[in-house]
Amino acid sequence: MTEYEKLNHMRRLSENHPFNHKTYYLPHHGVLKPDSTTTKLRVVFNASSPSSSGRSLNDIMHTGANLNPDILGVLIWIRRHTHLFSTDITKMYRQILVHQDDWDLQRILCMDEQGNEVIYQLTTVTYGTRAAPFLAVRTLLQLIDDEGDNYPLAIPSLKYGRYVDDIFGGADNLNQLVETATQLRDLCTAGGFPLTKWHFTNEEVITAMKTQQNPEQPVNLSENTTKILGLQWRSHEDVFTFSTTLAPHATTVSKRTILSDIAKIFDPLRFTSPVVIRAKILLQELWLHTVRWDEPLANEVINRWHTIRMELQCLNEITIPRWFKTEESSMIELHGFADASQLAIATVIYMGQSYGGF
Repeated sequence: MTEYEKLNHMRRLSENHPFNHKTYYLPHHGVLKPDSTTTKLRVVFNASSPSSSGRSLNDIMHTGANLNPDILGVLIWIRRHTHLFSTDITKMYRQILVHQDDWDLQRILCMDEQGNEVIYQLTTVTYGTRAAPFLAVRTLLQLIDDEGDNYPLAIPSLKYGRYVDDIFGGADNLNQLVETATQLRDLCTAGGFPLTKWHFTNEEVITAMKTQQNPEQPVNLSENTTKILGLQWRSHEDVFTFSTTLAPHATTVSKRTILSDIAKIFDPLRFTSPVVIRAKILLQELWLHTVRWDEPLANEVINRWHTIRMELQCLNEITIPRWFKTEESSMIELHGFADASQLAIATVIYMGQSYGGF
């Protein structure tokens, strides 16, 4: 909370603050995230908690349209480029000021170092409020309209390579990649959105970005492995990998524990489907036999699950090239196939390319 006050993301109310009948106090608590490289302790606000009126802040707030692109579309878009970079917007929501007339709807109650109650107003878009996702993305789109003409190479990244606060950009040569990353950094800085946690597919780009960086716009680089919308990406090898480290076997194997393990595998591009489908078919059988959530399973089912579970953990050894290996001069063909059985349905799309008519 000290950081909030230091960055002017909240202001302390004085005792003679004018009375406002339109107020709301946001319940909040801290969430510890030890594996985070930036913010270990995050504040979580609950704008859905009813006040004494019986209504919450989210009850009277308009959600706005969903302006985020389809996650599958973003993942396909980033695979088109020979070279890629990724970056994050630092404290994206909190870079956007809320109109002063609405600050009293974002009050919080804290204790100071002397144990006294202190009232603050949050002055920026706040996590947990219904309109926050819309306001954040809409502000980015407005930034494109206001400043985009000065940074044309950055526009595709913000339009097609963005998902919430994650931004991706690419190019077919290293010089253009550096220029695209530079323009993106400058465009976002013009709108008050500093970028951090940069990853590049080539170390030469890292050197170039460090060489030309502005002291007021530092390029903070991160470790080799990061996540692209939930997928593990080793940037220097430019491959996708999977993290399927499952917890030790539960004492009792049940429908609940099986579903819990399956849900831990996030794979929007469905690379792992040939393996994961076996686990889903087993779960499907349990539903058909109306097995209760915590009912112990038969030994035959448990043995099948242990075999499947070992296969799931072997997915850690698989790597998938990030780049499609397409070029602008090539002709692209898409061939789709589908098949189904009583247990599952599968669709596969193959991409072929030819050069110069061959």
